[in-house]
Amino acid sequence: MAATVLASFAAVQPAQAALPGTNGKIAFSSVRDSNPQIFTMNAEGSNLVNLSNDPAAFDDLPAWSPDGKKIVFEGLMDSDNGGSSVGDIYVMDTDPATDDATNLTNSPEDEFDPAFSPDGKKIAFQSDRDGNEDIFMINADGTGQINLTKLSPKNDTQPDWQPIKKG
Repeated sequence: MAATVLASFAAVQPAQAALPGTNGKIAFSSVRDSNPQIFTMNAEGSNLVNLSNDPAAFDDLPAWSPDGKKIVFEGLMDSDNGGSSVGDIYVMDTDPATDDATNLTNSPEDEFDPAFSPDGKKIAFQSDRDGNEDIFMINADGTGQINLTKLSPKNDTQPDWQPIKKG
């Protein structure tokens, strides 16, 4: 029996990557200078671009918009060089020539784990505005913030949207 199980595992082949193909770019956070920054690269590792390019900021947790034209992320700015950091939700264009990161939340509390809705019109994120983690939703332009889980006394974290089924 054990030999049969081992033979079965030996026959399993890993999935092959579809390169080149329909794979898009990869967005990620990396500490290459002093603080985490948002980078993009092609799926095979070429064309590395630092999109946030602000050594004083702490930019993390990037997520693509469905059309691939924007990235939403958590940005932390140190207050008064060494004070406490507070995370806000930012959005920026993916065009490296554009330096346009916009703070969407401007909250005195930490906010992180942003995710675009499948239609790109909303962003879900988590915040500890009321002393525990809740899931908030905001319009992609920063208006219309609402707390979706305010009735829960427990921590609610890491929102993600269900993809829209096509066809």
